Amino acid sequence: MLGLDFLDGQQKSYHVGGTYTQLLVIIDVGVKTRKVLYQHRTFYLFGDKNMKRITAVWLVMMMLMSGIIGVVNALGNACPRSENENNARTSIASPTTIYVDDDFTDDPVNHKWNTIQEGIDDASEGDTVYVYNGIYYESLTITKSVMLIGEDKSTTVIDASETEAESVIEIKTPDVTFNGFKIIGNKNFEFPNSHHGIKISEKSTYVPSSNCNILNNIILDNGGYGIFFYSTLIKNCVIDNNIISNNALDGISLLGYNNTITNNTINNNGQDGIIIHHSEGNRFRNNRIMYNTISENGYPTGTGTGIYLDTTQDSIVSNNDISNNRGAGLNLWDCSNISIENNSITGNSYSLYLNDESKNNIIILNTFSKKDYEDRGENNKFLDNSFLESEEKGAGEEEMKINPIYLISAAGIIGAVIIATVCVLLFRRRKISVPGFPVDTAVPPPATGVPSVTAQCPTCGNIIEITSEKRPIKVVCPKCGARSILK
Repeated sequence: MLGLDFLDGQQKSYHVGGTYTQLLVIIDVGVKTRKVLYQHRTFYLFGDKNMKRITAVWLVMMMLMSGIIGVVNALGNACPRSENENNARTSIASPTTIYVDDDFTDDPVNHKWNTIQEGIDDASEGDTVYVYNGIYYESLTITKSVMLIGEDKSTTVIDASETEAESVIEIKTPDVTFNGFKIIGNKNFEFPNSHHGIKISEKSTYVPSSNCNILNNIILDNGGYGIFFYSTLIKNCVIDNNIISNNALDGISLLGYNNTITNNTINNNGQDGIIIHHSEGNRFRNNRIMYNTISENGYPTGTGTGIYLDTTQDSIVSNNDISNNRGAGLNLWDCSNISIENNSITGNSYSLYLNDESKNNIIILNTFSKKDYEDRGENNKFLDNSFLESEEKGAGEEEMKINPIYLISAAGIIGAVIIATVCVLLFRRRKISVPGFPVDTAVPPPATGVPSVTAQCPTCGNIIEITSEKRPIKVVCPKCGARSILK
């Protein structure tokens, strides 16, 4: 219990509202009603006899309020809910896991199905659809924000090779994770009716399927793109650790911004390994392409590049291995503020091309096969890149250049310093300085093995013998008393 310090030295405690509170009393003890200052507020407490009554009233009021709340809740539960209210309650329920196995017999009560699409249809927002190993001959449309997880990406197979759907997987809603599947498309169903592996489009106009994750999949043999972002508004998606191979068009064809492409193996696709497209009036920003292996794309058409950036800005291409592609290793078209760093770009038809509208890009610390890149743009910086086949710098490569006149000037300065130092050492002089007389008497230091030196006092002409080798040393002429310091 906390005490109260009264002005007259007494102490007293109050029990207020079930808690003990320390208060500062600023009134005479003799007055029944006490005015109390507490945290810059003024309260009035009644005498001790009334405190029990106040506490009792407070408890009764709390009990009445509790009863009223209980009655209101009971009435609310007894009233029938509208369909929207029921849906709202369902949407905040704990997430459910739906199981799919091609050997199951459909069991709706226990959320078990033998096709993946049935599992998706059974799911609610935020649920997980877990798919066991097997071959599922179907294509999927995902319109709910769910997680689809395959048991093993090598053996959980979605085979759409016999279908004519536009895509094996089409995602038409935000916040979807697709993880751990092998996707086999219909490579014979080619452009313009392209058959894509995974297509991310729009839920509705101006509602893109953003915040999606495509992780740990194998995507093969599609007549179109391996992964295709269909909307320019798609953002904040992650494509990580996928194998994307043998698709008729690009491995990854991306529209949108602020997306990340990392740790993928992208090879043997008919056109580009990765392409970030432009759209009229848009420039796509903040995409990151990192730690991918991109090789042997562009066969047999002969047009494919490793990475093609079109009308893109403020993005990063780093730590990729880009090799043996039929076209360029890296192509920048109308791009600005791109950082290309720490990539290995080797064995391609040519390493890098920047068109005349590409500007303010930095290409740094990359390894090229040879100096075969071309920069037609403006203010692009090439710094500290290396070449396997030549030590020469590529076109536009910057290096430190020293004007020969600076070398001559520097040599002259260094030579002058050396000569001056030698002269000082050869002709160093020690002088006796006498106050009031000019300092003009030279006194050499004692030679090695010689016990003393002599000097002539400029005041009286007396010869002074100096036997100490200490410098500086005070010297006093014994004849005239002139004083000086030998330095």
